[in-house]
Amino acid sequence: MPGQSQRFIVTARCASATGSRGIGHGRAQAPENDRMRGEQREAERERAQARARAQESDRELEGWDGDTAARAEMLAEAGDWWKQAGELETAAERYRAAAEIDEAEGEGEWGSCWAWLAEVLFLLDREDEAQAALARAEAAAHWDTDGFQYQVLGEVMAELGRDEQAHAYFTAALMTAVPNQNNIALEDFTGPTTLARDALLSRSAVRGRLGWPPDSLDRMARDLEAEPSGPPMS
Repeated sequence: MPGQSQRFIVTARCASATGSRGIGHGRAQAPENDRMRGEQREAERERAQARARAQESDRELEGWDGDTAARAEMLAEAGDWWKQAGELETAAERYRAAAEIDEAEGEGEWGSCWAWLAEVLFLLDREDEAQAALARAEAAAHWDTDGFQYQVLGEVMAELGRDEQAHAYFTAALMTAVPNQNNIALEDFTGPTTLARDALLSRSAVRGRLGWPPDSLDRMARDLEAEPSGPPMS
């Protein structure tokens, strides 16, 4: 077509007129391309390693004849490896099996498995199933005595980029972990138990991402970070 020929001629002339500059640009791009290829190879290597670990976990499960609580833990670990390998459907199967065992037996932190299942179901765009799994995780969190279940829910939502939901869960974790909610002090976050500190810092981090103005707990989080033993905020 005439338009295409004219465009080709103009493009060729521009390339000829700026030949030295084009070569220089190509050289500048080379290190960036090499870096990206290196990152891609590293990601592929990590997925392959995770897949090998996941397959090993599945083999252990096939021959397992021990107690059901340990089997649920092994299933959850297998789910973690399959997720890291990028096999989300298989990860969902393992998490669901783990959650159903723990819920039936009343063992372990069974709400966590429902939360992890919800995460991969959201990633798979299986919204209805994900919401159902999330509801079961929330039901388990109502029995939480130290804030751990709410913290897991917050981490899952933060990982999915659902920061408003994450904020609600981190706040619930904090309120559960700190016994005296009417008189919260910095000392509540500096003891041997880190759960309250994790909830406080996680909550402050998502509030920052949401662009919300700092409240008294955010200021306490900054004071905690200034302490020599305070962990960095993520």
